[in-house]
Amino acid sequence: MASIGFAVVWLTFGVSMIACCCAETPVADVVEVQAPDKDYKDEKATLVQPEPALAEEPKPAVEEPKPVVEEPAPVVEEPAPEKAPPPPEAVPDPKPVADGKVEFGFYNEEGKIQNFRFGTKPLGMNFDVDKMPIRIKSFGKGSHAQECGVEVGMILATIEGESLRDKTYREAWTKIGETLKNLPAKQA
Repeated sequence: MASIGFAVVWLTFGVSMIACCCAETPVADVVEVQAPDKDYKDEKATLVQPEPALAEEPKPAVEEPKPVVEEPAPVVEEPAPEKAPPPPEAVPDPKPVADGKVEFGFYNEEGKIQNFRFGTKPLGMNFDVDKMPIRIKSFGKGSHAQECGVEVGMILATIEGESLRDKTYREAWTKIGETLKNLPAKQA
């Protein structure tokens, strides 16, 4: 009888595994198995399968946490600050030279700079506004510049030794005003 028990257990396990795992259709509730022992060929073993478990809802796949890889913070290159133009040079109040006069240089007919020294204002020269170079067109009555030797057609080249070659009209006009402001007014 021991052989039948072993056969039933083995067959039960084997048939159950095959029936459950490999069957395309549901397994019957009762399975009949014959014992392989010749003495007991008329005996039948009955296997009762347990009720199938209720199907559980599939659990969502749990993703394993990915290892945290710390990436270096991106390097943000800030643009180099634009170099601000140098501050305008502080223009000191032009001081008249030791003798109380200021110096203006004019190109003469030969293209050479001729310097004139002025000790009073106004100079009394007439020239076109907003036009460079500054060319003397005429003189006012009693012009100090004319008295000092400046002539019609001469071109203003320097003021206190500073060239006007690369200056705009506004820059030249500002320089003239700054230079003359410390001169005394001409007595009438």
